[in-house]
Order: sequence, then structure tokens, then C-alpha cells
Amino acid sequence: MISELVFHREGCEWWVCEVPSLPGCAARSVDRAIAARASRVLALRVLADRLENGELIPEAFIPTVYAGALGPALDGDSGTRPVKGA
Repeated sequence: MISELVFHREGCEWWVCEVPSLPGCAARSVDRAIAARASRVLALRVLADRLENGELIPEAFIPTVYAGALGPALDGDSGTRPVKGA
């Protein structure tokens, strides 16, 4: 789900980890793994907040399996089905 992470060093001791598809979603730590985990946690909180408030979320975070359940606009389906016996 949140697989695209960008790392860079800040000074001599800090790792900064960003989630590029969610601007401003970044965390830093002296440990690279902790920075990654913290940025993923923050990304999930941002996504949950957006969903709760009816805001749009980036398409990259909508699992393909569930895209059809969210409506025809996301999966290209017109929503029409042939009627049996017609």
C-alpha cells in the first residue's frame, strides 16, 4: 500500500523519509527503519483523516480489488449490465 518511500540524510545523524504521493508526509529519525515506519504511520493517519472528512485520496492508495466497489468512475465500468431474456 505505502511502498514508495524516498530517503535522504539531514545533517550527519538524521534520516528523513517521505511519502511522495502525500506532500508533507515525512518523518525523521536517527534510525532509517524507524523513519520509514513513522512516515507510513503518518501516511495512514492522513488517508484516514481524508476519508473521514469526505476528501479525495490519491488513486495510488485505492487497491485494485476494491476499485469496482467505489463506482464506475474508478474502474471504467459504465455500470450497465445486459438483462437476461431481453
